[in-house]
Amino acid sequence: MAQITEVAPDLFRITTFIEPFNMQFSQFLVRDEEPLLFHTGPKMLFPEVKEAVASLVDPARLRWIAFSHFEADECGTLPEWQTLAPQSTAVCSLVGKLVSVDDCLSLRPAKGMTDGEMFTTGHYRLDQITGGIRPSYTWLIGADTSFGKSSWLIALTDINIDLGKRVLIVSSEDAEELYADRLMIRRAGVNAARFRDHCLNPHEADLVVKAEQLAKPVPVYVDARRWAVEDLMPHLARIIKEQKIDVVAFDYVQEFKTKRRYQDERIKFREIASAMRHLAKDAKIAALIFSQLTLSENTTIPTRANIRECKDMANGSEVILIGFETKKQLEVQGKEPIPAETKCFLVDKCKDGPRGAKLPMTWNKEVATFERVLAPERQSYQKTASEWDGVGEDYNSEQDWRNR
Repeated sequence: MAQITEVAPDLFRITTFIEPFNMQFSQFLVRDEEPLLFHTGPKMLFPEVKEAVASLVDPARLRWIAFSHFEADECGTLPEWQTLAPQSTAVCSLVGKLVSVDDCLSLRPAKGMTDGEMFTTGHYRLDQITGGIRPSYTWLIGADTSFGKSSWLIALTDINIDLGKRVLIVSSEDAEELYADRLMIRRAGVNAARFRDHCLNPHEADLVVKAEQLAKPVPVYVDARRWAVEDLMPHLARIIKEQKIDVVAFDYVQEFKTKRRYQDERIKFREIASAMRHLAKDAKIAALIFSQLTLSENTTIPTRANIRECKDMANGSEVILIGFETKKQLEVQGKEPIPAETKCFLVDKCKDGPRGAKLPMTWNKEVATFERVLAPERQSYQKTASEWDGVGEDYNSEQDWRNR
């Protein structure tokens, strides 16, 4: 009979001792709104483990079934558990997902995870400083109109979709078609101006067709231009739950509306931002709130003090990023100078890390998008891996490959 031990609040170890072999098998259950079972146990122990799990949670409520590697005691009864729990998803390494789990075990596509995976900002240094974009954290991103806030949002969305994340974009300013066009331009890697003006050259048109044929996932979009926040938030809560959203982005806060009238605009936007934060915290996901800035001709590097209308929004956020473009070469202590006309982020507030860092972003003017900035060791690895692209392809025989 399985023994159950609560090793921490709502974290249980389920242990079964097999006397003939003098061996024990353990599984771990996390009991919360989305219960997680870590290791399934082998088939011969399934009835006992199922009984133990059922004494703690309804097995049909299991949301995640995770395991460290591909062996019988780690994942041997995954199909049985997924049959019991129709909404459950297997969680394993990305290699395990691609090589074994999806092909011969899981009833549904598994979630493949990489080492140290998080919801990334697209810049390794910003991830290091902030710890990445984490559940229940609110990021306030302020920048001037010409900086490219929406372009950064699309870049961040695309990068994280590739990591298996789900993004909800709630816009009070731009239509769905604008975001869709920017995403297609980025994925196809074509000239943004020619795409806008419908004058792509044949090669670019072919790249767009190929990007369409890949049929990569897209973000969930909600047009909030005609919604009052009081009606919008319950609607978004349902979408977040149904679509299993990981992060919600509000673009941008000054354009959102309320039913209630306020004499002081600062109070109005404080309440709107508060509703956005609480929506994300209740759903245990991250929130990105985009804001305009109020700048003067003498402003060189803006700060949270330039956030338009409501500084109280800054007080409720765990991280504040301020986007700006350098007017002249910017000296950074201990770092290479940042050239003039470089788009940068200032980390103006960070609950769990240092503040004050000025990070140059990589802006692709041709495609009008922000490119991902990898850590130097990751860049080196990516370059090495790319040198192998095509090896083993387009050869009719082993001799063709040897003669390459």
